[in-house]
Amino acid sequence: MLFQSLAVLTLLAFNAIHDTQLISLKAHQEELTAEEADKEIERILTDYSQGSELSTSLCFFVSEVMGINQNDLKIEGILSGGSGDSTYRVLDSKTSQALFIVKSYRENSQNYLPEIFSLEFLKQAQIDHFSTPNLLGVGKCSVGNICYFLLLESLAPGRCLGDLCHDVAKHPPYSRDRDQSFDILLKGVRACGKSLAELHSHLQGKESPLSDKVKKIIHRDLEATIEELGSHPEIGVDLEKLRKYIEFTIQNLDFEPHPPAFTYGDVKWMHAFFDPNSNSVTWIDPPTLSLSIGNKGEPVGMSTRDFYAFMSEMDHRRVQVYLNEAQEVDQREFLLKTEVETLKEAFQSEYQKGGGSLPTPRQIEFGSLLYELRFISWMSADITPAYPEPTKTALEQRREKIFAKLKSKANSMP
Repeated sequence: MLFQSLAVLTLLAFNAIHDTQLISLKAHQEELTAEEADKEIERILTDYSQGSELSTSLCFFVSEVMGINQNDLKIEGILSGGSGDSTYRVLDSKTSQALFIVKSYRENSQNYLPEIFSLEFLKQAQIDHFSTPNLLGVGKCSVGNICYFLLLESLAPGRCLGDLCHDVAKHPPYSRDRDQSFDILLKGVRACGKSLAELHSHLQGKESPLSDKVKKIIHRDLEATIEELGSHPEIGVDLEKLRKYIEFTIQNLDFEPHPPAFTYGDVKWMHAFFDPNSNSVTWIDPPTLSLSIGNKGEPVGMSTRDFYAFMSEMDHRRVQVYLNEAQEVDQREFLLKTEVETLKEAFQSEYQKGGGSLPTPRQIEFGSLLYELRFISWMSADITPAYPEPTKTALEQRREKIFAKLKSKANSMP
């Protein structure tokens, strides 16, 4: 039903957004290869190139799409990854008030069309408590010999859970101010539990073994992990035993068929924005959602992946890596152990109330595997140089912990 309504875009292809949505659908259904889709996108997008700086073209793009004087806008970088995809905040040049989010993607990016597809899919799905930004405009520009595809999106209301966590850590334990900040974070975590549960239970399928699509993703991430581990022989992971452990974990799920679900796929606290005024959460950057959608619009993902990732984020947030006064990388306790336990209990409770089913131990083991392979695969793309300290060290420490865990799991195999 959702795909049928999405296909109506063929009748509405009178502007760039509708055209790109249609191409994203064809690419998802594999009617177009990635190369063919990129060529179609480059052909139909309006060119907003202006000057020799990317920021100038981005300002021109926003001003043309939204009808705002270019001189009234300024661009502020938020995040750049090694993949070439970058996110910027569009500000009012006089007041510095945030207005929009603009994203740039290299023309061979694996995220541009999936983001467009996922945003449109979720818009049509109309899941009550699962919100994403609105897509406001699409375009392209060139800087030197590099072509960028552009997206303009609305701001997510509220603040991300990561920032709410920082608010808590600013105050001494057991103080009134800390309790007040923690209460807001707790409400945000509860809203996330309800939101993810409603996504996972939306059009949930009948219990079935893992889909071929999920297995393909697992093995893709496995090969990236094997390659990364192969470049670190000092870690001492038996790669054949690791393969055996992964196959064993996948086979275990055949004894516990799960209902396939739509999944967000990239659960991080920096992606969940909580608005205490409406008690709602908005999830940004949803391209990986497309991996949980079959060619006919059916759910094929595994909800345990999102569940495990959110629970893992709470453990990860307990300790913060930071730069001390000497500008050296150091770490400190961010959340108390009792606070983390309270957050976990709240998330699980709201997840169940929202219609989500708590995963079994075998499913948790599999969710852990999915999460860890994806993280190592992401790190192996050589994106860490794009991050300044202390983020770079924090990511590397996380990777080392996962390496140690994978080594232990591999060694458990005969």
